[in-house]
Amino acid sequence: MEVQEVQIEWHGFLDAVLKPVNRRTELAGFLFSSGPYQEREVWHVLQVKNIGLKGDTFGGWAPDKADMARVKRDAKERSWVKLGNVHTHPLSKEHASAGYANDVETAKHPSGTDLKFAARFNDIVRGIVVVDYDSKPPTIPMIRFHDKRDRTIREIVEAV
Repeated sequence: MEVQEVQIEWHGFLDAVLKPVNRRTELAGFLFSSGPYQEREVWHVLQVKNIGLKGDTFGGWAPDKADMARVKRDAKERSWVKLGNVHTHPLSKEHASAGYANDVETAKHPSGTDLKFAARFNDIVRGIVVVDYDSKPPTIPMIRFHDKRDRTIREIVEAV
């Protein structure tokens, strides 16, 4: 059986990622499918407002409960199936000493915390949007989708 390409509808998520005002905030959203395992599968990324994790340089990701409920309700009304999460990993030369990646090869992989959350929420697919705010204008050199054990599902190079 031939594997079909999956279409991804970003619903404004990538536009939000590229805004310089979001340089210090991890952006994230839920990943849904409008037809899992079907010939013309479409994935949808719906951003969820981040209220941030205390003590994290980039704010970490802690979803606003009301916004999360709104996104899940919207997906349910559309009969979408939740696959997992998509979030940003900013490249940071400035914060490399604090453990943030300053190269795409490192940034495209999940942290131990990412993998714990993937297991906890039983995510089928997780996406990492690597964003380089130091380039002018900001760019997205890589988007990587992986399973909860960090096995690559798909990589999109020079995404934006």
